[in-house]
Amino acid sequence: MTKSTTSSDLIERLRESRGRSARDIAATVHRLIISGDLAPGTRLPTVRAIAVVLGVSAATVSEAWGLLRRGGLLDSRRRNGTFVRGPVPLSLGVLDLSRPAPDSRLLPSIVAALTSGAHELEHADHGGVSPVLVRAVEPELPFPAEAWLVADGLAAAIRCGVRAFAGPGETIAVAAPLAPHLLDALRGSGAHLVQVECDGDGPRLEGLRRVLERKPKALVLPTSTYLACGHSCTAQRAQELAAELAGTGVGVLEVDELGPLSPRTPSLGRWLPERVLLARSYDGAFGPSLRVCVVVGGAAPVDRIRSRFAADPIGPSPILQNAVAHLIVDPVARQAVDLAREHYDHRREALGRALVGRALTTDHRAGLGVWVRVSDSAAVKAALDRRGVVVIPDDRCYPESSPGTHIGMVAGCLPDDHRTADAVADLVAAANARR
Repeated sequence: MTKSTTSSDLIERLRESRGRSARDIAATVHRLIISGDLAPGTRLPTVRAIAVVLGVSAATVSEAWGLLRRGGLLDSRRRNGTFVRGPVPLSLGVLDLSRPAPDSRLLPSIVAALTSGAHELEHADHGGVSPVLVRAVEPELPFPAEAWLVADGLAAAIRCGVRAFAGPGETIAVAAPLAPHLLDALRGSGAHLVQVECDGDGPRLEGLRRVLERKPKALVLPTSTYLACGHSCTAQRAQELAAELAGTGVGVLEVDELGPLSPRTPSLGRWLPERVLLARSYDGAFGPSLRVCVVVGGAAPVDRIRSRFAADPIGPSPILQNAVAHLIVDPVARQAVDLAREHYDHRREALGRALVGRALTTDHRAGLGVWVRVSDSAAVKAALDRRGVVVIPDDRCYPESSPGTHIGMVAGCLPDDHRTADAVADLVAAANARR
């Protein structure tokens, strides 16, 4: 097919394609647009004509056109018909979509919080936790905490959380895929990592049962992350996981990277409070300069952390703890966090919609990122690198073996203008189509 494609040529190409769903039809037309076979300005056949030839309903074709319109590739001009718009021309420069970092423009001011933190000093308990921080965090916890710790950042919390259950070389199970920086922190604990693959509801039960045969000491379960890699645990799945683990003695380390930026999520601590640790970070909401991560849960695992790190304090100063407490309860700071959450949700949704509009399958339900299915993650990443767009290939998200069929993109620092999301989606689609 050439750029002078006619209606009959397009219909013939659609007839030759295998799929007949709206997504399949959109994918075929999308590939022709990206390859240049359907040039901007090309008028498409009528919905009814395509529906008759393909043996589908007009509603199916209309849905396919809707996907492409939302992706910015088609333009409907009422009675004049539907035309190809083509990719949105935009120079992106160098765009790093692999960085797990908040948008500094959306962070609340910490000046008043630091002043408050210095003025509200109280005697900390033997775990080094400020009572001011305990009072601020406790109402937001998903289960009653028997004991508390505070760590100097999420990576430190993960390392000491793993050490509560497993020593160096011992096995822990990890819900995979997992964002690379979290996986790196787990590797820093010295434990041997094995993976439990996930579906749309969380870790698969059959996968967990297979991994339990390898005698892991703990299961690491993300509840919120910058890059939600194709899964988020539902309340039903959390209860099922707790039932599977109930008689095993296996501990659970839940990782809440986004803290106040994330909606409340189910916790296995509701059913296994004595064996669950929750590590909740406040860096995403309030900025990485504070580096406060609360670790709460059962008394036994917290006591093991305290004994193993007794000679090496792991927590930030009470001033920083109290500053975070101030930001948690301060109405102005809470408004800033709510506004930031709206911006992040908009950016994630915009990128997800743009990719779906180009017939790509995505998971963009949670977090600050998008998880995209591609034909070959290494090849697509290499092609995007050449265009100055940095993404995460899935081989960096599995502790053992990866399928090589997904890339991750953190959308948190994208501009709110949808044109950037459209341009990124065009590049991803073009790289995938070439592959």
